[in-house]
Amino acid sequence: MLINHSSQFLESCGDIISLEGALKSGEKAPPDACFFSKSLWTCVIEAVMEYCRVVFDLFAFSKLEKIHSAWFDEDQNLETVWNIFSQEGPPAKSDFCDFSKTPALPGSVSARNMLQLLSWPQRNGLVKINAGRVVVFGIGMKYGTVDASEWLFIDIFPLDDKLKGGYEEIPKEIPIPDYLHGSKIFPNHRFLYHCLSAGSQNLYRGLMRLAESHYLLSSTLVEDIPMREEANTNSNSAMYGVELIHRREVHDHLRDAGLLDFSGDDPTTFESLVGGCANESSLKVNQPHSGFSRTVGIQWVTPKATEFRKCMFNISTFNI
Repeated sequence: MLINHSSQFLESCGDIISLEGALKSGEKAPPDACFFSKSLWTCVIEAVMEYCRVVFDLFAFSKLEKIHSAWFDEDQNLETVWNIFSQEGPPAKSDFCDFSKTPALPGSVSARNMLQLLSWPQRNGLVKINAGRVVVFGIGMKYGTVDASEWLFIDIFPLDDKLKGGYEEIPKEIPIPDYLHGSKIFPNHRFLYHCLSAGSQNLYRGLMRLAESHYLLSSTLVEDIPMREEANTNSNSAMYGVELIHRREVHDHLRDAGLLDFSGDDPTTFESLVGGCANESSLKVNQPHSGFSRTVGIQWVTPKATEFRKCMFNISTFNI
């Protein structure tokens, strides 16, 4: 992901944060309360890191992402980006930096070996092409003719922008410029353009929806989990919910096992979950924190000790 850093990223993202702590519903802030607002740069970095964290956690052995830092002024160009992608691929065996003969660095050998481990697709010969995805962040770029490679342009607009109604949930595909039609270089490339409004929640959910579509994810919303008594003293509710993010086939796995039953074709309406883990009445799922489009909601019921074995087969089957 490339962030086209400019002075506009120093502007406020519009979220007002109180230094007085969380306020209860209906409670007004004191007259001398201190407030501040995070910069747009901070919100973008937080959203990008959350995107990377989800991918790292769910695909820990696939190594689908690598972080490259290029902070020098002379590296701020597209040539550096192309060089980074051209160097990606299965690690080559080399005698460079043979740390086995340096007893002063005992952990360096294992560290180097870990960096050179092949991913599961690489070990099994499933990697047929060395491909990469580039996501570009900018501010007020509008739409411009894209004439290079495969890019996803994410345009950030202020919360009070007049084009607020033009934001969409998913990126729009940009047609390939006329002068590239018929080219042998660009026939399989896609050009995408996406609008997001400023604000930490808008940026977070926008990146989560991208992670959902890029890696075929879904989520399960577990609601009405009782808090411990000492934890809900300053809370408006004694219950809380947890959203579990996982691969999309988790729901198919549960449905095939007879543990999950959808109401019709709507994956956001939960009907029943057998085995004592949820009630039998249907419920409508609240909007998940991630903003995912595919979410199954269940209500928490403390399982009985005699029913624990029914859930054992599903432990460690999927990462969350």
